[in-house]
Amino acid sequence: MNALLGEDTSLLLKKYFEVFLHPFRTQSALRRARIEKQNSISKIGGTNNQPIDLSLTETTSISWLFAIFRTFYTVVSIKFGYHILNMIDSDSKLKTLFLPNIKFSGQRVVLLLVLLEIVLFPILVYFYVKLSTVVIRFFSDLFETNTPEETIEQTISHSLSANILLIVPIFGGFLRLLMTSVHLFAGLRNNFGMTRMQSSVIMISPLFMLVGFVLINFLYLIMVFSLL
Repeated sequence: MNALLGEDTSLLLKKYFEVFLHPFRTQSALRRARIEKQNSISKIGGTNNQPIDLSLTETTSISWLFAIFRTFYTVVSIKFGYHILNMIDSDSKLKTLFLPNIKFSGQRVVLLLVLLEIVLFPILVYFYVKLSTVVIRFFSDLFETNTPEETIEQTISHSLSANILLIVPIFGGFLRLLMTSVHLFAGLRNNFGMTRMQSSVIMISPLFMLVGFVLINFLYLIMVFSLL
C-alpha cells in the first residue's frame, strides 16, 4: 500500500513538473484531445499521446507543499539573520542600524504572519480561481470562443504549477507571478484557440480593472469633498 502511494505521488509530481516546464505543449495537447473527443475520433494504441492533465485539487495540494517549504526557509532565514546581527556588539553601529527596536515579540509577529500564509493558502487559491474564472468566462463569451468550463478549469489549474518557483529565495514570488502569466497565456492561445491580441487583452484586463476601481474611488472622493 505504501509502495503504491509512493508511486502515485511520484507520478503526480512528475506530471506537475512537466506541466510547469511545457505550458504551450501541454495546452496544445489538451485542445487536440478535446477536439478529437468532440469529433468522436478514437485512437488505438495512442496512450503515449494522451495529454497531461492535473485536477485543481492536485495542483493546489502540491503547490501548498511549495508554499510550506517557502515559509520554512523564510522563518529559518529570519531567525538566522536575527541571531547573526544579535551577535554583533551592542554598541555597534550596524546593530543600531538594523536592530533599533526589534524585540522577541516582533519575531513572533513575523512568525505568525508567515504561518498564517500557509493556513490561508487554499483560501487564496480559491479566490484566485474564482476571479480568474469570471474574467476568462466574460471575455470568452465576448470573443465567442465557446470555451467549456472544463477547459477554463484546466488552464487555471495548470497555472498553479508556477508555485514551484516559491523554492527560489527572495525572487520566488515575482518569478511565480511571471510564470503564472505565461501559463495563462499558453492556455488562452493553445487551448482556447484565441488570437495573440485576444489573449493579451485578457491578461492585462485585471490591471485595467484595478486602475478603473482606483479612478472611480478617486473621483468619488473628489465629488464628496467638493460638496463639503
